[in-house]
Amino acid sequence: MEEYFEGLVTEVENDIETAYVLESENLFYDIGFRVMQNEENQALFHCYKLKYNGKTKLVYFTSEYQSVYDLCGRISIERFCLLIEKLTQTINQIESLGFLNMAFVDNRLTHIFVDRTEQKVRIIYLPVSEQKIRKNKNIFENELKSQLIRLVEERYPMSETKTGALLQILKDATLTLQQVGSMVANIGSDMNGMQLTSTEKLKTQLLNQSAKAMAEEHIMHSSGIRTNDAVMPMGEWRLEGVNNPYIFLIDKQEYVIGKSKERVDGVITDNPAVSRVHCKFVKQRSLLTLTDLGSANGTYVDGKKLVANVSQNIMPGNRIRIANMDFIIRG
Repeated sequence: MEEYFEGLVTEVENDIETAYVLESENLFYDIGFRVMQNEENQALFHCYKLKYNGKTKLVYFTSEYQSVYDLCGRISIERFCLLIEKLTQTINQIESLGFLNMAFVDNRLTHIFVDRTEQKVRIIYLPVSEQKIRKNKNIFENELKSQLIRLVEERYPMSETKTGALLQILKDATLTLQQVGSMVANIGSDMNGMQLTSTEKLKTQLLNQSAKAMAEEHIMHSSGIRTNDAVMPMGEWRLEGVNNPYIFLIDKQEYVIGKSKERVDGVITDNPAVSRVHCKFVKQRSLLTLTDLGSANGTYVDGKKLVANVSQNIMPGNRIRIANMDFIIRG
């Protein structure tokens, strides 16, 4: 994380609590700060803003918690696997907010904490407004996985079957962090000495579950309302919600998404973060493009924010974020 913050943010040494100083007053991001306050009881630490030698100091009360770094090796490999599962769930919860720049999550394992009473993982987010600094999802996840690999190799017996299974999962570059969490949970749940399922079998089970879920998911009309009898024409593009119930069949040359029923083709209801006319897909023969229509909270492709009114080519498998909602494009 240090390379992202160099010259911008300085961690305060020897503080009992975790604290950072912003080197410029213009760095403070008020919207991110307020989002954090609302998320206090879920995933993010409460942040306290103080003045320190004329600069902004951000303080997080972490002294009553234990870091993931400190717990590794002190708890059993099974419990550490369950902790990794909780960590991945917490990261996914923060990503789903949509408004926060993941570059400003302190993802060092020494700075990710665990409330062992409530069995919750707590994350530090720095409300910083430096827009030039971005960290895409792959970089963020690979940083976490690399740290976990080093810790596990250092602190658990390499001769143990479960250690090897955990490392094999962490080192599999084809797995997302969320998939890693789902797979290591199988190791963590094997607390009674039962025969450990091989990582390849676990991976197959995970993929089969995903395929089954997709097969059972009913296609929605362009209004975004579930139907039991909708049929997907072969070769069509569709936008499938991730952790939300929306699936949109892009069945027009120009397909607009937003919350205004009168002005769009695909309606997203009950989400104030989505603009009335948010973004537009355009089909050109076998190609598909996506354009943000000047929305308030942005449209993203694989973590990269689109410039308003500038089209972006889209490929099957691209992850699309509309404000704070995630989707996968299929075609």
